[in-house]
Amino acid sequence: MNKWLEEKYGSNEYELESLLDTRKDVSEYAPGFEIYEALSDEERQSLGLRIAYTGHPASSWQVVFISCNADQLNQVLREKKSPLLFAS
Repeated sequence: MNKWLEEKYGSNEYELESLLDTRKDVSEYAPGFEIYEALSDEERQSLGLRIAYTGHPASSWQVVFISCNADQLNQVLREKKSPLLFAS
């Protein structure tokens, strides 16, 4: 993915970050945000999904924390006909 982005937009990291919200759009965090946005507030609460900031003093980014077990999450994902699946 990084190689493709560099070929398409160049290797200027700051320019790439301005084009995309990399935490949500193109990253290992994207599936969490996709799940979060597909669920109702009630479903999020019952599964323990929440958006949080993580990182260190010089940098932080948003992530989705999930406090339920994988089986509970997978049941809801199947009901939503999501292509995502989590291993337990």
